[in-house]
Order: sequence, then structure tokens, then C-alpha cells
Amino acid sequence: MSQMTPHIAVLGAPGVGKRSLVAALVGNSSCNEPSATPWSIHTKYYTADVALQVQAIGRDSSQPDRSSSSAPEFDAEAVVLVFDATRPESFSAIQAWASGKAEATEGAGVRLVVCTHVDLCPWSPPAAHASSAPKSVSPDPSPPASNQQPSSRPQWLVEAMDWCAQECYEYVECSATDAAVDAQLRLEGDLQGIARVTEALEVRAHGAKSILLLIVSEVACLHQTRACMRM
Repeated sequence: MSQMTPHIAVLGAPGVGKRSLVAALVGNSSCNEPSATPWSIHTKYYTADVALQVQAIGRDSSQPDRSSSSAPEFDAEAVVLVFDATRPESFSAIQAWASGKAEATEGAGVRLVVCTHVDLCPWSPPAAHASSAPKSVSPDPSPPASNQQPSSRPQWLVEAMDWCAQECYEYVECSATDAAVDAQLRLEGDLQGIARVTEALEVRAHGAKSILLLIVSEVACLHQTRACMRM
């Protein structure tokens, strides 16, 4: 893959599911490439090759993508910050990184914060729990206990969502390791999951530059036409 290939930085603390997210995006069952993972985007309007660069932030870990105290300098067309819905400290890690790289990431075509492992949370959709739970046959089924009902999101996550809005990051929830659950996810009626992450990267990362190039091209053609008319 050439050096000119657009890069999408996928960052997060060790073990939050960065590689599972990348694997789901590119359509592979696993993703263990040490460097950038190639991804071919095919839409109705264009085809583009990009590279998904996984980087860990936070403390060192025995994970394949272990990191030091901070990730390398940001140099990508898009940034995807990943944290685990069951680990508040994993959000603190991306929050600290983003605060230190605010100026560098300002021009990124896409800025996403992806909350993974939503299927493990009590506040995830009831249908998600139903699809992932083992099914049993009971002659006299009883209603679920109250503590089995999905609860509201914890306060730390509500504050995390507010932070995303304030810092102009789109917040997306997903379950990269369970496609059936992931497909059911909605947030206030809006599409979530891998589908939304893919949609955002396809439309905005490439689209912003394409629209700009199209405008520049059309303006150039207009000037050329006017020049020819004057001759």
C-alpha cells in the first residue's frame, strides 16, 4: 500500500476491542496485522483504498498492540477513538489523548468515539439480550425479574456522551463481536453499530475531500469556459 493511501487511526486503551472493530469493518473474522490493515471502500459513487491503523494508548500491556504512555503523533485523515462500555477508565484514556491532540485532530474528516461491548451492559436493548442469551423451553414461563430489565446508562457514560458532543466527536455504540446484536442497536432511533461506523467513514472521510475537489474542478472549468468565450 502506497504512502499516499489515506489513513484512519483507530485508537484506544489495550483490550477495548480495536482489532475486533477493524475486523468487522473489513469483513475478516480476525485482524492481527502489526501495521495498517487495508480496506477497500465500495459505494455507489466511488471506490477508495484506505488503511486502518490500530494504535494503543494508555499504559503498557501484553496485548499485541501494546503502547507506551502515549500514542504517536496524529497524522491521519480520520480518527476513531474506541472504549469499552464496561470499563470507565478506558474512556478516560481516550479523553486524555484527545485533549492533548485537539489541535492536531481538528482537520480530520471524521471524528468518531466508538463504545464497544454494549451487549455486555444491562442497559443494552432487551432484544440484544434475548438474541445472545441461551434459549430454554419452560411449560410455565414467568416474567423476567426486575433486576434483569435494562437500566439507564450509568452517569459516567452519560457524561462521556456529553463530552463527545461538546468536542464534536460522533458517539456510536456497537457490538463488534456479535453481528446479530450489533444490527439491532439504536440510540434515540438512530442507527448504531458497525453499519453506522462504516457509513460515517464512507460518506464523510472520503466525501468531504471529494466534494471539495469537485467544487474546485467545476470552478476551474467555469473560468476556462468564460476565458474561451472572451477569445
